[in-house]
Amino acid sequence: MPINFTGYRDGNDGLMQALRVGHTGKTTVLNIGATATSVTTTSPIVRLVATPVAAAISCGGATMTLAATDDMFLPASVVEYVVVDRGQQVSVKTATGGNGSLYVTEVL
Repeated sequence: MPINFTGYRDGNDGLMQALRVGHTGKTTVLNIGATATSVTTTSPIVRLVATPVAAAISCGGATMTLAATDDMFLPASVVEYVVVDRGQQVSVKTATGGNGSLYVTEVL
């Protein structure tokens, strides 16, 4: 019997993205010149959102270099999915000035 995906479609009959989410960690996105902050992951895929400022993101192990303004650019309020190794840290620093928050949600 085929699976009925009717409940998983948007108003334009397009398939909706559906993922099981886990814990969300929040860290402060600090102004340029400040020390970068980080969140440790326990899932191989994470969802990142920085608000209300754009951020520079870096992923790595316990001895990683903290994020710098020339690392991966994440525009403000844009959702990005990133594959990481379990236990890696996601380090963040503002890319454009000002302070904000980075939300790191584990995708299970």
